[in-house]
Amino acid sequence: MEIKHKIQFGTTTDNLAKKVLTKEKIATSSLYDYHCMNLKETIKENEYASILDSHGREVHHTDQQD
Repeated sequence: MEIKHKIQFGTTTDNLAKKVLTKEKIATSSLYDYHCMNLKETIKENEYASILDSHGREVHHTDQQD
C-alpha cells in the first residue's frame, strides 16, 4: 500500500485526529481550498492517506472508501 497523502489538522491536531479514528470526523473541507490554489492534490478513490498527530507521527491511515 502506497501512502500518497499526509493530513495534519490545524490548531487542535490531536483532538481532530482522534475524531477521525472514532469516525466522528469523516471529511475536511479545508483541503478543497488548497486544491483550488494548486497547493494539494485531491484524494481520489482507492488512494491512501495518513493522518498525523501534532508531532507528525502517523495515527491512522485510511483509503477513500473507509
